[in-house]
This record gives sequence, C-alpha cells and structure tokens, in this order.
Amino acid sequence: MFETGAWQESAPYFEFSAKKRPKFPDAQYSLAAVYARIKRVPEAIALLQEVIQQNPEHFRANLLLGRIFTLQHRSGEALPYLKQAVLSAPGNFEAHAFLADAYEQQGNAQAAASERSRAAALKRDVKP
Repeated sequence: MFETGAWQESAPYFEFSAKKRPKFPDAQYSLAAVYARIKRVPEAIALLQEVIQQNPEHFRANLLLGRIFTLQHRSGEALPYLKQAVLSAPGNFEAHAFLADAYEQQGNAQAAASERSRAAALKRDVKP
C-alpha cells in the first residue's frame, strides 16, 4: 500500500506494527513517514524525535525531520538533523540538497552553494 501511494489506507497497518514493536526504530520511522504524507505532521515530528532519541544516527529520521522543519521555515531546528544526515550518509545527494535549503533560509549563501554543488555532483554519480 505504501509503495503504491495509498498512504492513508496504509496508516492503520503501520500504526499496528509500530505499536507491536515500540523499540524498533524503523517501524516508528515508517509510521512517521506515513503521517508526514497524510498531513499528520505534529505526530510525525514526535515519532521522528523518538526514533532519533533511540538511534541518534538514524539517517532517514534525521533527513525527514530536518526536511519537515525546513519546509516549516524552521531552519535553525532543521540544521542539526540535516548535518547528522550528511554525516550518516555523506554520499546521499538529497541530504546535501536539503541542507543547502536550510542554509539558504539562514541566509548563509556560501554554505548553501557548497552543499548544492556537492548534491549536484552526487546526483550525477547516481546510476538509474
């Protein structure tokens, strides 16, 4: 269901899995990702923070939480999560692109340009 974009319909299944496995960060992350897509953003944020508390280096949780904060124009809150995402997966072009967006919101054009350049180079290296 998730893979087909049926996020609303998949939510109860992810909720069940997350409830059954409260200490399994990937179950919590998956539910948070669904919540973010179905406009239950405050719940997504809370779950992502729990995942990061359990596993501070969880790449996808840091990336998504940082992206949510950036989209909410809360770049100051986004930066630590996006920086951690880059540290956890330095070869991921999205992490660099999202970090560039946060830097841009902060008015740090030099850091934004550097991250955009890195993201572009990494994206070119991705094989379809």
